[in-house]
Amino acid sequence: MKRNRDGSAMIVVMCVMLMTMALSLALLLTSSVMISNANRANAKEQCRINAVSVANVLTKTIPTYSYDGVTEEYPTGRDSSLKGKLKSVLTTEWYPYDRNASSLQQILRAGKDYYSYKLGTDSGLPGETVVDLYFGNEQEEEEPDKKTNQDEWAEYFMGIILYVKVTSTVGNESSTVISKFQPDIPDRTTLAGWKWQYQGRYWEGGISE
Repeated sequence: MKRNRDGSAMIVVMCVMLMTMALSLALLLTSSVMISNANRANAKEQCRINAVSVANVLTKTIPTYSYDGVTEEYPTGRDSSLKGKLKSVLTTEWYPYDRNASSLQQILRAGKDYYSYKLGTDSGLPGETVVDLYFGNEQEEEEPDKKTNQDEWAEYFMGIILYVKVTSTVGNESSTVISKFQPDIPDRTTLAGWKWQYQGRYWEGGISE
């Protein structure tokens, strides 16, 4: 009789130990998932903050650049700075971005429809932040003769839309902000003193396809 009671007690103890181990493993798994989700949420929020912060700086900086005329071709010793690049929007160095271009067209263009700046580690931002520039023509018309028809040329130029895409990546998370600009031209005849005018956010969220 005593032997049966000892056997029953041992079974009860083993069941309790198994339940305790199962609960411990469940708690450990739950804690691991919660920590992983917290780290992911933190990285996602950091990406969003990075992208929005850089985009805000650019939307305030770009409209301060003032230009006279439009650079048609790059001269020797060309200006590769952001200000210089934004003036060269219609050169053969930087073609209009075409999402529907074929693979062959993309190869022939050699990436000239996109221009990218990668912010270095000295920027103080965690992860990697890339600024992409591309432009299109909302009127979707062929480029007019710049030399013989200034009014037509100015009207075409005013239809240009500049997109500034900021993508921040931290770990496996990424966030993108795309801002839109258009030329502000006080003098249509000479295109003197024109600037890029901020038109608002075009897209904001996860990775832009």
